[in-house]
Amino acid sequence: MRIGILGGSFNPIHNGHIALAHHLLEEAQLDEVWLMVSPQNPLKDEELLTDESLRLELATKALVGESRIKVSDFEFSMPRPSYTYDTLKALSKAYPDDTFSLLIGGDNWEHFSQWRDNDKIVEEYDVVVYPRPGSSIDNTNLPPRVRIVDTPLYDVSSTEVRRRLAEGEDISPLVPPCVAEKLQPKAARGLSLWNKGMRLLSKAFVPIKVNACFFIFMFLVGYTCCMLEVPKMKGAKPYPLTTIELFFDLYAVCLILSFIPRKIRNWIRSAMYVILYTVSIVDMYCFVKFKSTLTPTMLLLVGETNSDEAKNFFSAYFDWDMFASPLGILVGILAAHIACALLLSRHTTHPAVRHKLTGRWGRMYKKMSPSEKAKVSIGAAAGGILGALSIWMLINGWIETSANKEATARLLSYDNIGEVEHELTRKDRATLYLPIYRLAFSIYANQLASKQLDKLIEGTGRVRVDSCSFRSPHIVLIIGESYNKHHSQLYGYDRETTPLQLERTKKGEMVVFDDVVSCWNLTSFVFKNIFSLHAVGDSGEWCDYPLFPELFRKAGYNVTFITNQFLPQAKEAVYDFSGGFFLNNPHLSEAQFDVRNQKLHKLDGGVIIEYDRLKDSIPNPNVNGNNKLTILHLMGQHTTYGYRYPKNFKRYHAKDYAWPALSHKNKMILADYDNATLYNDYIIDELLKRMEDEEVVVVHMSDHGEEAFGNGQPLYGRLHSAVVDYRLAHEEFEVPFWIWTSKKYRKAHPDVMRRIKAASHLPFMTDNISHLLLYLAGISCPDYRSDYCPLEDDYNAQRPRILKGQVDYNKLIEEK
Repeated sequence: MRIGILGGSFNPIHNGHIALAHHLLEEAQLDEVWLMVSPQNPLKDEELLTDESLRLELATKALVGESRIKVSDFEFSMPRPSYTYDTLKALSKAYPDDTFSLLIGGDNWEHFSQWRDNDKIVEEYDVVVYPRPGSSIDNTNLPPRVRIVDTPLYDVSSTEVRRRLAEGEDISPLVPPCVAEKLQPKAARGLSLWNKGMRLLSKAFVPIKVNACFFIFMFLVGYTCCMLEVPKMKGAKPYPLTTIELFFDLYAVCLILSFIPRKIRNWIRSAMYVILYTVSIVDMYCFVKFKSTLTPTMLLLVGETNSDEAKNFFSAYFDWDMFASPLGILVGILAAHIACALLLSRHTTHPAVRHKLTGRWGRMYKKMSPSEKAKVSIGAAAGGILGALSIWMLINGWIETSANKEATARLLSYDNIGEVEHELTRKDRATLYLPIYRLAFSIYANQLASKQLDKLIEGTGRVRVDSCSFRSPHIVLIIGESYNKHHSQLYGYDRETTPLQLERTKKGEMVVFDDVVSCWNLTSFVFKNIFSLHAVGDSGEWCDYPLFPELFRKAGYNVTFITNQFLPQAKEAVYDFSGGFFLNNPHLSEAQFDVRNQKLHKLDGGVIIEYDRLKDSIPNPNVNGNNKLTILHLMGQHTTYGYRYPKNFKRYHAKDYAWPALSHKNKMILADYDNATLYNDYIIDELLKRMEDEEVVVVHMSDHGEEAFGNGQPLYGRLHSAVVDYRLAHEEFEVPFWIWTSKKYRKAHPDVMRRIKAASHLPFMTDNISHLLLYLAGISCPDYRSDYCPLEDDYNAQRPRILKGQVDYNKLIEEK
């Protein structure tokens, strides 16, 4: 028979030995392979060898059932140490009818010249060389009886088995079951499974471990911003999921970084440090100085600031006192980070410890001192605990924050800024809790706005007026805010909230329209629809049509715009930004307005101040005459009703409302709303007083309605996400609308007055207000639609009035 001798200490036998023997049977064309267990290898340290009888026993048990692979103890009876040539000669003498071949690995062939009688071996016996990991075989000039065969490389060794045994790890994947049973009792295997589990768990901590400084200091920065950037207002609290979501987000970043090569990863982290620290410090600075974090408007203001303005700004706003504010905490974190980085750059770690901590293991572990090994073991256990904690935090983070992640993705998926604002009215809207997220959103919002701005700016050059009769020399548009018409005396409310307007109505000065609705219950959508000649249902977008103030200026009117809400300011909310970005753009503002106010006021009394200051401003020198369009935008009854009127207008109190369904708190809010409405009545009357001696027509409308405890229900504000039914439309879309004319105007324009009175009962929607204003001015242009103006003979009173792009109000009325 042709027999291959595969010698070795088999300390202990493992699955790789057996698999190799099977391959050699076929590749070397042998009848049998004998595993020659060597009691003492002359090239190995005897102290490292397990007892020879145990090694032989384990090999014998492992090969039970193998017919062509056998275990031999032939060398046990020979002199020690065992030399291969002596063994082969003895075998040939003992088995003269068989031929023997020597089976050795490529690593042994590289050192074959050190073997005793190596020249005699290759001369008298066939030598079969198989590949081994890390060895390279020079197949040129091989002796005649030496050949190389191709067998798989096995990633297993007796050394690894012994290491696992020493460290209490499971060896069952590496050896036959009988060997594992003998060397590793069940209790030890249970312990090894525990250790293996801990090692697996520790891998979950690796992304944080290899990015430790990044994770720790960015967590501190993010947490500091979340905890300290809380508005000083009742009920304001830090984002409740800050800890768990911040961990989740930073872990995701660290996980990505851990797959990037170290040198590149260091550069990426450095760039991220610059960005994240800069954005966080700027965000905190804005909060400290302007009581607002980063907003789209703030970003626009920065973009429009030149170097001189920036220098003046910093000299005025930046001082050493800033470091005593929350901004100083961020600067302190940055300083600590720099100090930590410098310290770590000088610290060296024992190579074996470093390899262990990064998941790599080698022979260096044997060279470590007991204390170093203890540190490694403790570190491995700590890694397992931290890994388990990381997994728990990640699972919990996903459960807790997935809704916010989904909302954030939804927020950043829209095509126009109006849809973004509508998204922000949802109860499940995204919380942009980190400065970098607020910056990303601000950039995104500005990009969306710029798309519509580009269309509007491009359209300014195409604005055309065919003719203008200047039918009304002075036209005033007063836009109220969040005005529920059913809380107005003019519409039958049982509280005296509009006594001054009611008095003017009784005198015949004011014509009240009783069937007017707004197209939206969001200011930004309403402003786009009322300023543009686009109407709901028209083709294209609102920004594809001219803005009516442009047409008035083109026709020869001086246009004044006074707003107590839509001025660009650092702390402008997204809602105001969305409604006013096309009014505040420098190019479009110049195209629409001759005169604008530059200051906002806490109360709408400031609008009167601005009107008195600006009404006699030098008109446009290119305009003949003194034809004027004045647009007044009030804060009205917007949101926090108690802040919309001065104390001397506090006429109503909670005790004045015997509405059983309302709590005392709700009654207080209701009283504030009615007091704000009463104050609004005063503001409007004061404005009208200033116009009584002119030939002027004043159109008043509200941008939208407001829930204000209609029918005694405990609802206030706006239900942005609710289905639009009749009740909702009644409260949030039906708006007050009236036209007031001075005595001079009524005398000069009897036909217009007749038309106004006749139109007071016609159905109307405020998206067509621009066409009404063009009629009052006598402006003819390509985009004017007479069927959109209720004062025209061909007005289409049957036009669908689509609310929020969803429901026809006319059908809601029919179905109620």
